[in-house]
Amino acid sequence: MNKTQNRNPSLDFIRSLAILMVCWVHSVNRIYSFTLKGMNSLSSASFVFGNVAHAFGQMGVPLFLMLSGYLLLSREYNSFEDVKAFLKKKLLPLLICYEIWVALYELFAVFVVKLKPFSLGQWVRHSLMLEEFKYLRHMWYIPAIIGIYLFIPLLSIVLHKLPAKAFVLPLLAGYFYFFLVPTLNIFLAPTGHTQLSSRINIAYMGAHNGMYVLFGYFFKTCLEPRLIRSDRKRILAVLFAVCSVVTAVLTGAVLCWSYRHNAAITVQYSNALLPIFGVSLFSAVTLMGDRIPFAGLWRSVSLASFGIFFFHYPILLWILDHFKTQLAEIKKPLGCLLLSGVIFLSAYAIVVILSHLLPGVSKILFLRKPETKKDKALSENLS
Repeated sequence: MNKTQNRNPSLDFIRSLAILMVCWVHSVNRIYSFTLKGMNSLSSASFVFGNVAHAFGQMGVPLFLMLSGYLLLSREYNSFEDVKAFLKKKLLPLLICYEIWVALYELFAVFVVKLKPFSLGQWVRHSLMLEEFKYLRHMWYIPAIIGIYLFIPLLSIVLHKLPAKAFVLPLLAGYFYFFLVPTLNIFLAPTGHTQLSSRINIAYMGAHNGMYVLFGYFFKTCLEPRLIRSDRKRILAVLFAVCSVVTAVLTGAVLCWSYRHNAAITVQYSNALLPIFGVSLFSAVTLMGDRIPFAGLWRSVSLASFGIFFFHYPILLWILDHFKTQLAEIKKPLGCLLLSGVIFLSAYAIVVILSHLLPGVSKILFLRKPETKKDKALSENLS
């Protein structure tokens, strides 16, 4: 990519895919009932589709977290002024955005879909991140990102002071305790074996969320340069793409196995296959370079992704409030496709229109910066 270009088409594609996955998984989780009774009563085809569809959708959040590590941890913070600039430009706008959406969601839940009566106490607890959103569950992600942002400058300083090999042992230990152990427990309990309980205290690493951020950083600093220098980019791109698909399918297969063994689970972000999927997808897309098709479209979706995140779930609740009976009469796989398509396109259209009409508002609500003439020219060249 030319150094004069402001955006990386590969990252735009990954971010677009991530928000599509988020819309998809929330739709699947509403169409399917992920309980023993609900899943085991389905036809074999619908049963397999539901589990694999859920697995694919859960891959979205790890991609977003890896993007954060890729983009933010590679920056250097050499002084307290650099840290203050990061907090002012990244953390403060995110906090303001969060508080505005907390208020909007409270009004939406009370007056639009009427899920709850108004509660000032609950509003305050949500604003201070002291209570989980029970009716808008996707909002767990913003406090998680805020917590990560608080320590990004400090973590970046440590990462830049030491060579990558100094982090091999902590990364291996983190992957074992945060990912492998929870995944092994999926198989142990249904087969009558004692579940494993991690007693070592390494939660300061950020648990699995923090690990994804680190994976993104080390992908950029250690793996990406080698991939770019490779003479077999096309072959490697295909292999990594196949690996990402296989890991997602295997994750769905684990779900199928668990339900058939009377253990109702859903894919957790601590699943050991999700980091493999993330690194494989990053690798495949990086190796594609400028050959990514419809780059202009992905760029547009990428710019709107944060706004889509906020809008898609209220749209989902509104549709279920008005068309739940009609959706129940449609075959579940088709229902997933229709619901996810409608909520994504609706949210995308709203964000694009508002960004065009009210660029100042979109900067606050979606953290979307107004496009420059250079950005627009780049978009036209990529299309």
